[in-house]
Amino acid sequence: MPTGRITDSQNKLEKFAEALDKARKMQQEWITYGLDFVDLYVRDADGDWLTNWGEAERSEVAGTGKDE
Repeated sequence: MPTGRITDSQNKLEKFAEALDKARKMQQEWITYGLDFVDLYVRDADGDWLTNWGEAERSEVAGTGKDE
């Protein structure tokens, strides 16, 4: 049996296990904090990000930034 295949399968299994742990942690934080758990994952969730949606992309396409 090729060892490369075992290593590849082990790597995939480890990545899946890590993703599952992260999902479980997020779920537990949702249960613990309710909707406030978003503040743990999103910076400036209460800010005006929706109002400014796409401004950075438009300025990058136009070749101008906010600092100019």
